[in-house]
Amino acid sequence: MENFTIGAGIVTYNRKKLFIECFNSLLNQSYSLDFLYIFDNASNDGTSEWINDFLRSYKSNKPQIIYLKSNENGGSSLGFYELSSKMFNNGIDYILITDDDVIFEKDYIKKFLKYIKQEPENKIFTSLMVKDFESKEIKGESPIFAGGIINKEVFKKCGFPRKDFFIYWDDVEFILRTEESGYKIRVCQDIYCIHDQKIIYPNIKIRTINFLGKKIEFSNINEWKLYYAYRNMIITLVTHRKFGDLFVKIFKLFIKTFILVLIGEFKKSLLILWGLKDGLLMRTGKNEKVFNF
Repeated sequence: MENFTIGAGIVTYNRKKLFIECFNSLLNQSYSLDFLYIFDNASNDGTSEWINDFLRSYKSNKPQIIYLKSNENGGSSLGFYELSSKMFNNGIDYILITDDDVIFEKDYIKKFLKYIKQEPENKIFTSLMVKDFESKEIKGESPIFAGGIINKEVFKKCGFPRKDFFIYWDDVEFILRTEESGYKIRVCQDIYCIHDQKIIYPNIKIRTINFLGKKIEFSNINEWKLYYAYRNMIITLVTHRKFGDLFVKIFKLFIKTFILVLIGEFKKSLLILWGLKDGLLMRTGKNEKVFNF
């Protein structure tokens, strides 16, 4: 285990409570990280003050904590790019990058180290998401940027996450690059984290309708995210020449938009179509107009 270093990085923006929970779960691992990076997307909710207060009182040299603060909110995509590139350039062998809405079990790093040592041929590892650590009710595989651990060799060969997506699909696009380079993700069935949107948004309202025998859910949270989700989906599929998938996705997108119009969700339908248009035009970056739409 002493032959390599492992670092983790957290992207945060105006979610102080969530960040502190995520940060503490990585700081207090049973096997200590070598480095713990923080990328703050210009938070103004007291997160920055909390971090600076913590660093002033922090006495340990392991993990070494490195605080990076952006001058503006560039989204999680910028954060993932900055964290992975800086940890790579710092020579860290295994890199974990995550949003601030993930909580890691205490033996998370220790268990991964076992797999890394036993399976050196694998370069990308991820875990399972659970509802809680007591029941371990499985909710699915962890997204690669919400608990995955990646060897620096992968970044050297495939590059870093796209920083121009703002949010969404940066992980899928990165995975497609790794698959094209011959890498596979090793899902470790006994390593757990919690990543639950309903915890983040306790007042979330889910609207469910049945359409042609299929249940479709719509939420009332951050509707502007629909624009980025569909824009970046289109850009990813075009970039990687997944034209069959692109045709199917666009077909389903029009059906979903039609349903939204039928049920009076006009804002959602317009955001989806806006994202489709900009995706086909390959427009990237932060679109300020969608936040006030």
